[in-house]
Amino acid sequence: MSEEDLQKAYNHTLDMLYRKTNYKFGKLEVRKNIQKIHRSCNAELLHRYIQHDLTIDIFKTNKDILDFINRFKEANGVTNDDSITLMFSNLPKEFETLTIGDLLLACLDACEPINRKLISDEFIMSLGI
Repeated sequence: MSEEDLQKAYNHTLDMLYRKTNYKFGKLEVRKNIQKIHRSCNAELLHRYIQHDLTIDIFKTNKDILDFINRFKEANGVTNDDSITLMFSNLPKEFETLTIGDLLLACLDACEPINRKLISDEFIMSLGI
C-alpha cells in the first residue's frame, strides 16, 4: 500500500469511530450511548430495589429517599459524584458502580431517555432483542 492509501484507510477508520453526523454515528458514540443507557437503567433498578426490596420502612416514597440522601450528604460531606456504596452496604454487584447523583436522578425521574437514533435496528436484531 502506498502512503496515500494508508492515509485514506486511516481517515476512514477515524470516521467510523468518531463520526457525529445526524444520521450515522461513529462506533464510539454508539458505545457511549449504550453505556449511558445501561447506567440509567441500573439507577432506576437501584431506585426500585431500595423502595421495594429493602426491609427499611423509611424508603417507601421518592421524597423519603431524597430526604435521606440530602441528610447523608450534609452529615458526611459527600457529593453527587461519590459512590453509592458509601450510603448502602451489601448492594447487589450491578449497583456498585453507580453514584449518589445517579440515584438522585432516578428518584426525580430524570434518567436519560433512550436515544434510538444512535442504535440501528440491525444492531438490535443482531443482539436478539
